[in-house]
Amino acid sequence: MNLVSVVIPFYQKEKNILRSSIESLLRQQLPDGWTIEVIIVDDGSPVKAKNEISGIDQRDNFIFRVIEQDNSGVAAARNRGIDEISDHSTLVAFLDSDDFWPVNYIENAITSFDLGYDLCFTDNSRDKFHLSYLKSCASKTTALAQKSAPHKNLYNLPSEEFMSLIIEEFPCQISTVTYKNSVAKNLRFDNSLNYAGEDMLFMVMLADKCHRISCNLNMVVECGSGINIYFSNFGWDSPKFFHILFDRLKCYYLISQLPNVPKKFLATNRVFLKTSLKNSFFHIFRYLYKNRGTFPSNIMNFVTLLPAVLRVIILR
Repeated sequence: MNLVSVVIPFYQKEKNILRSSIESLLRQQLPDGWTIEVIIVDDGSPVKAKNEISGIDQRDNFIFRVIEQDNSGVAAARNRGIDEISDHSTLVAFLDSDDFWPVNYIENAITSFDLGYDLCFTDNSRDKFHLSYLKSCASKTTALAQKSAPHKNLYNLPSEEFMSLIIEEFPCQISTVTYKNSVAKNLRFDNSLNYAGEDMLFMVMLADKCHRISCNLNMVVECGSGINIYFSNFGWDSPKFFHILFDRLKCYYLISQLPNVPKKFLATNRVFLKTSLKNSFFHIFRYLYKNRGTFPSNIMNFVTLLPAVLRVIILR
């Protein structure tokens, strides 16, 4: 039996959001001999996951598990889900609880696996932000993919180039990614990144472990409008803005500390680390000016990280 393990971290305040995502999953076209195990991690959600999936007509080749834990953040929830993946799982996929897969999403991932790829991802849309992320925000990724001849709508991306593209454009929103379980069984998200960057760091580490990477430029995952700490706190005066700002800086720093990665990739990351540091200083001074000399509540996160960041920028 071939098994696809789907990890869904869940924290929502409105009913029926998860239910819609699960229904998109149940519509998947599965080849013979494949089963999907769905691992839903209820991260202390006000709306309970077990209530959301109650009464849903489940298919014979689907296995559902709901795990409940105290609220610990999306990285910890995904890690708990990874910990629960069956040892004999073939593929691993993530689906955020407000996102929707097209009916042939898993079939596309299995095709990629059959063609010898370790990782595949697709395009995505997000209401009020972009209809096609690859067209709007990832032109370099699209151009590089189109240099290869597509096979069954799958384009090849060199892994070293892909790592730099993750830093520059982040073309692979986490709900669009599927990978071979065998290449990264011990890989986990960084629990210290609670507001931003945990998916970027994870994807960089995952790409480093993958020899062959494919992209489907035509398939689009729909990203929903449920609770999203990152996209709902873009505004400079948002309560979580500085948490996002400092987590992004920390993410680039943590990437700079990864062992045995290409020097070209580290050079790209260093550029973004410097830009992130400049942005942090700009917004801190703006906050000081606007709020009459008071600092953001989490300024110590920045102060603690600053010496390490400066060492990377100055010494490397």
